[in-house]
Amino acid sequence: MPIAFRRSLRPTVITKSRCSRKYHATQIVREEKNIENVADIMTDDNLEIDEQKDQQPIQRDRRWKVKAWLQEQEQRLEILRGSKYLAGTNPFPMNPLFKPQPPVSDAKREEIYRLFVDDRLTPRNIADKHGISIKRTEAILKLKDEEKKLMKKGVVLQRDLQTNMEKMLGVESLTRAIEPLSTIIPKVKKPRFQLIEEGSKFTPDDAARILGREPLEQIQQRQLEHEHCYPFSLDDTKKKDAFRTIKKDDCETNKRFKFVFVDTEKKKTLIREQDGTLLEKVDVDSDMAIANKNSKTGL
Repeated sequence: MPIAFRRSLRPTVITKSRCSRKYHATQIVREEKNIENVADIMTDDNLEIDEQKDQQPIQRDRRWKVKAWLQEQEQRLEILRGSKYLAGTNPFPMNPLFKPQPPVSDAKREEIYRLFVDDRLTPRNIADKHGISIKRTEAILKLKDEEKKLMKKGVVLQRDLQTNMEKMLGVESLTRAIEPLSTIIPKVKKPRFQLIEEGSKFTPDDAARILGREPLEQIQQRQLEHEHCYPFSLDDTKKKDAFRTIKKDDCETNKRFKFVFVDTEKKKTLIREQDGTLLEKVDVDSDMAIANKNSKTGL
């Protein structure tokens, strides 16, 4: 038998000491693995605890800042005079470019109403005097007239609420507004460029001629003529036409459309202005658009 084969067949003697050493080694390896697992668990718990400890100072800092901010706002809001905004003088922090003008005080509205009723001033004169738009002046006059009618009926007005709201909105600081008298919004098109010689004059009339529009002076003049022909009144500015029922036929009902029949035999009153504008005598229901249309057609 070869030597190598004989060595492989040699019996292995397992003694008690060898078994005990093997058992102790296995137990040590198991204990080490358990210790590593426990260490991993403890490490995760410690990380969570550390994160909580780190977040606690941040939360305390935030609470302190909120309390300080509330105390600051409380001291600032104790005096209810003027407007109180979160961003200084800006009512809209996300839109700092938009700053609406404060409303007109009740004392100034009373003065506007007195100038119209007693002094017989037109809304244009009143608007020019106080620096507000004509449309806003007309709205103030109508609202004041409705207020006077309610007072005659015995309605009690909330003067205290009005006074406090004026203080909150800052109407006392309003000296003189800078609103334009009338706002004319043209139809905006693409920008155009015009080559002109150096030193030559280029007036607004030239620009209107190139753009194919009516000059601003003519538009303003037409507005003045319209105000002169149809002066502002506190009553309903639209006159309702009176109709007389002639006949009713149930077979001719139509829920969708309303037909208008024009009698062409009626004579119309036409006025030719000095500037070539053709005017037609109409009721107050017709708006200024008729005069605009006639002036643009060149009749």
